[in-house]
Amino acid sequence: MKTLRYALYFLLLLAGLVLAYLGSAALLSRLHTHPVPPCPQPGDTIYVHSSGVHIEIIFPDSALPSPLKQGIQHDRKDRYTSFGWGEKAFYTEAHEWDSLSIKGALKAAFIPTPTLLRVRGYLRRSATWRQLIICDSQMNALFEFIQNTFVKDENGQKILFRPFHYGPSDYFYAAKGHYWLFYTCNTWANKAFKKAGIPTAIWTPFESGIIRHLPASPPAKALHPAKRRT
Repeated sequence: MKTLRYALYFLLLLAGLVLAYLGSAALLSRLHTHPVPPCPQPGDTIYVHSSGVHIEIIFPDSALPSPLKQGIQHDRKDRYTSFGWGEKAFYTEAHEWDSLSIKGALKAAFIPTPTLLRVRGYLRRSATWRQLIICDSQMNALFEFIQNTFVKDENGQKILFRPFHYGPSDYFYAAKGHYWLFYTCNTWANKAFKKAGIPTAIWTPFESGIIRHLPASPPAKALHPAKRRT
């Protein structure tokens, strides 16, 4: 009987912690940052893609500085390059959210795990991407944040995660930081926007906490779904 009571207490405590986490995430995801000073003369364009679960930050290839391009596998025909940060085991074992096991999800949530940076190229822009117009200082801050996320070898070179990749123009690199409950793939993207002075959530583990604060894309011509090399 005592064992049953302890089990009940444990379940109630666990439920309380889950509710506290979700409640904090919901609240802080809705509170947004107030960058000061605002961007004086917007002019550079970036894109944000949401899979519904995960955020990618996308740049026109023509805007990428040489230090960020250096050491990245790249197809000259690609016009856009995206960066996303995430758990190593998920990228290499699950691939898709619907194939993630309960064991894998619990491990990722409660045990800080190694991470990778996913870098992939696109031939053309997709109509599903959210367009952001930012200034030079914000663009440079994003570049610096992403560049500093790469783990580099003793020669200062990015470390390609060999031989694994999903396909041409879709590669993974060793990354700094660990994935867990309080620092997810979306927390990484949210931190990038905060560093760049782009309005975003105070804190969020979810992609919706980023998307809700982004301005609507300006009107554009009809676009096709993004195309990658296969």
